[in-house]
Amino acid sequence: MDRMVALFTRDLRYRDVAMGVTNRTAAELCAFGESLFASFPDATFELCSSVANGYRDTAEWIMRGTHKGDVPGAPATGKAVEISGASVFEFERDRIRGCSDYWDMARFLKDLACRRRAPSPRVRAKPSWLPRTWTSRPAIFSSRTPRAARGP
Repeated sequence: MDRMVALFTRDLRYRDVAMGVTNRTAAELCAFGESLFASFPDATFELCSSVANGYRDTAEWIMRGTHKGDVPGAPATGKAVEISGASVFEFERDRIRGCSDYWDMARFLKDLACRRRAPSPRVRAKPSWLPRTWTSRPAIFSSRTPRAARGP
């Protein structure tokens, strides 16, 4: 991790947008990186594309790894994950001053099978006090309404 942290300026800002984490010191960034590699010791990053524009750079990547350590909200599962993401870098001379990572949290949770199922919508029975002929669809949209009454 020290080699990675050495790429950043002293007044660094690293944001993991999906996790809602911002690191502002080398120690914070190092701890964050160590926790990532403790959770995914075999993590690899494939660079898919990148664009440089002066002091800014973007990179699209895919992270692959096996979930062997706990992450907040997800105990180790031993499952393989593949996460698509992108990073936006801001440079100051030859060092990274800022980095914001954006990645697919939904896919990550799906790969780990951590996603809670949404409750199924309940079908409400028609209240007994409504007349039998009353429907939930207004008459203007009914196919039984004469064409002249429906408009052009």
